[in-house]
Amino acid sequence: MNWRFSLLDRAGKRTVIDEPVGWDATKIVINRDKELHGLFFDYQGNDFKFYDKRKGESGTFDVPYDEPFSADKPGGAFGIIKDEYDNYGVQGNLVLIIEQKCSNDFVELYRGTLAFREYEDTCGDECFCRIPIETTSDVITLNNRWDQKVNLESLLSFDQVTNLEPYAFLGKKIELKSKGVYMQNKATLNENKELLVKLSDIGFLFPPNAPDNRYAWFNMVLPFNNTDLSEFGNFNPSTDIMNTFIGHGTYNANVLPNGATDAKYITKGDDQGLPNENVTTVYFDWAPTPYTMYFNPDNPNNLDFVRSFNLEVSVNYTVNVKDALVKAWHNAILKRKADGEIEVIDNNIQVNQSTLNFNGWEIDTDHTVNYSKELVNVTLEKGEYLFFCVAGLIRFWSGELETGEAFKITVNSGSINIDTLSFSQPTAAKLFLVNEAWSRIAEAVTDGKIKAYSEYFGRKDSQPYSVESDGCGSLEAITNGLFIRGIEKKEDSNVIFSQSLKDLWDGLDPIHHIGVGIERDLRRSGYKWLRVEPWKYFYSQDIILTLDGVNSITRKVQESEHYSTFTFGYEKYEAEEYNGLDEFLTQRFYRTTLSEVKNELNRLSKMIASGYAIEITRRKGNKDSKDWRFDNDTFIICLKRGLPALPAEQYNVRFYHTSIRFAGITEAPAWAIIGQKITISGAQTSGNNKTFTINNAYVSGGDFYISVSSYPVNDSTVQPVTVTPVYDSDALTIEMGNITNPGSIIDPDTIYNFRISPIRNAMRWTDKIFSGYRSINSGSQAIFMEGKGNYFASGYMSGSCVIELQAIAENETIDITKFAEASFAIPPLRPERISFDYPMSVADFKTIQENPYGVIKIVDSCEELACWIDEINYTPEEGMANFKLIPAYNNDAFIVPQGIFATEFITTMQ
Repeated sequence: MNWRFSLLDRAGKRTVIDEPVGWDATKIVINRDKELHGLFFDYQGNDFKFYDKRKGESGTFDVPYDEPFSADKPGGAFGIIKDEYDNYGVQGNLVLIIEQKCSNDFVELYRGTLAFREYEDTCGDECFCRIPIETTSDVITLNNRWDQKVNLESLLSFDQVTNLEPYAFLGKKIELKSKGVYMQNKATLNENKELLVKLSDIGFLFPPNAPDNRYAWFNMVLPFNNTDLSEFGNFNPSTDIMNTFIGHGTYNANVLPNGATDAKYITKGDDQGLPNENVTTVYFDWAPTPYTMYFNPDNPNNLDFVRSFNLEVSVNYTVNVKDALVKAWHNAILKRKADGEIEVIDNNIQVNQSTLNFNGWEIDTDHTVNYSKELVNVTLEKGEYLFFCVAGLIRFWSGELETGEAFKITVNSGSINIDTLSFSQPTAAKLFLVNEAWSRIAEAVTDGKIKAYSEYFGRKDSQPYSVESDGCGSLEAITNGLFIRGIEKKEDSNVIFSQSLKDLWDGLDPIHHIGVGIERDLRRSGYKWLRVEPWKYFYSQDIILTLDGVNSITRKVQESEHYSTFTFGYEKYEAEEYNGLDEFLTQRFYRTTLSEVKNELNRLSKMIASGYAIEITRRKGNKDSKDWRFDNDTFIICLKRGLPALPAEQYNVRFYHTSIRFAGITEAPAWAIIGQKITISGAQTSGNNKTFTINNAYVSGGDFYISVSSYPVNDSTVQPVTVTPVYDSDALTIEMGNITNPGSIIDPDTIYNFRISPIRNAMRWTDKIFSGYRSINSGSQAIFMEGKGNYFASGYMSGSCVIELQAIAENETIDITKFAEASFAIPPLRPERISFDYPMSVADFKTIQENPYGVIKIVDSCEELACWIDEINYTPEEGMANFKLIPAYNNDAFIVPQGIFATEFITTMQ
């Protein structure tokens, strides 16, 4: 064969050189990355020796290596290579080009980069250097910097010289709405508690117009000795306060007993000042102690997002009446407002009198009280107290005041449960769209040489390359906990969100089952791009080569690719605060029915998808800089297109330089979304009748505010205006809910990331897992074994790009009937390898180089096999190659199943 060798330097100058020593034994290897699927390394396995002389007809002579390119005068390469090393060290950049002469022309076989990190030279009687050749530099650079972190907001590449294009969807502020968080306070009483009340503890008074007897009013709070849960507010039911009896009282709402000023409870009755069946209000002139629950404005545990709650009280106790008649006995649930006003939430009357002649409960009698009450939508604002009380009126005789006993209470059992579905105000966070993140990192680590292209993660407005329509993975964004908290808004903060290609892979591959490869960039001539697609894309249906008459084929089972157990979901999630057991974005464990192997496939995403983790991190906020355990973790959030179409509404507003106040509006209107545009009309100042974009929205001092771009004209007048939300079908917002037939989920309408739940991630991997089954039928299963968190959650993901056929639970066993299309579960590959030797020409090699994803068809005397490349070892000098190929799962119909997870893409390798 006639070969030509040349070196291409960093300036683009090409010099023909002598044949390197070692070329005749060279093997060029094409190797598919087992994990990335589409990344191929073509390299030769031997070191080359490059000398400083060349041979001519009359012997050996030196030729300057800087002579012009000439096929007739190949030069010694040593000087070129040594100079490059002396000037640049391991950063040297020379490319070896190998060509074969065909007829009167040369066809390029291979080009590879000299690996200067392994450079070695020797000088004596002759000078030479030894250096290996590896695949072209762009692939190697990408591989070497696979785990190189990149600041996604930086516009400088790795070399700190190359400027990178700004992308609108890197660091784009998008509103995060509140996920409903179930919170609960719970206390129980599981042992008897007794309180003996003496007459001297109560005191006495003479009510107006009453007979000459002594009467006293009392009020007390019953205790619960076990606090089982305390998740919001200051929950204080368990203090043993049976001996902190509060007495003294009067039936006259305006007169305290005997002129006292320390009376704690006043009851208002009929016109005689006596309690009756119409008693509706109990007045407190001082905050009782202890309380059942309190919202302390200065306590961080008093969360802004609790608007109302459900209250359930149940108690059983016995009253032993001793030396006084019980004229009235009430169970009451009371609320003391911040201004001191008392609101009766429930007043349960066990005994009540209409006249003072009614005896009520007699002396030396026992009475059992069962009280149970369920209330919904009870409100408690900051600074307000909630009490569960027992109140009563007793009548006794003056001679017994010093030594007499009023009654004894024995509390037998009881419970109090306060629960709520809590919400917080929306907040804006910097989000980074996945497509742009792939490209930014690739650009940064290759100094702008490689950008990313994806039809799966790409969108119709994605950068740097848009696609015809949004891909099935395109509406996903990533961010970190600090941005979710809004820490970057503080003046002294310096929040950086850095990711590597490995970070994206470790987070997104367990969710989407993807692959990456290097292809020719069809949008930039002379460059390549990083292609990111579902893994089946890299096993194309195109037949690129047919090998006839193959002899001695060896088939070998790949035991490591048969899986007996596998795990899907997320490494991290929120299950520690509040009702973490409701979190379903956790982990699932499955098994197959394969009994002869014991291999685990662990595909847990390193990103956090947990809606609870997102919401709790939002609620931590930026009021203090105390570290939160998710601050530096990467979150993934599913998005959707379109802001809602809403009607125009009337408001009274006040315009400031950068914001607009909506007087008397205490909650954000439905249109108040970060990024939403609104048009205002009817303003007194004409400059305020225009369209504004909302940058922030919040409630302060009882009014609603928005911060806007396109500054308003300051106008101190509160004035009526019309606000018309601008409908934008392409705007990006958070995808929440979108679930049909939800089950076992608290507040499904505010669920984050249902689209990427663990069972759906597992289903996207089923075409890999099921390859261990010899055939796919109803008995081919991924059997659910166990899970963490809420693995009972169920529902059907509404909209496009849906993998399930119908509503599915997180604890279901996966089989082919669960898929929207059965083809989604059919494996393309068998876990086997086909090996053989076969002649290979330079033209064959070039064909494979141009489309390594394609099918190689093997024909022998027994069968025809459709296979994909695993590894090829090609010896150009001998014209032979050793093939190691992966056979198609269905040899008769090996075409990659069509659908959202196996889209037929145009091959762009050539």
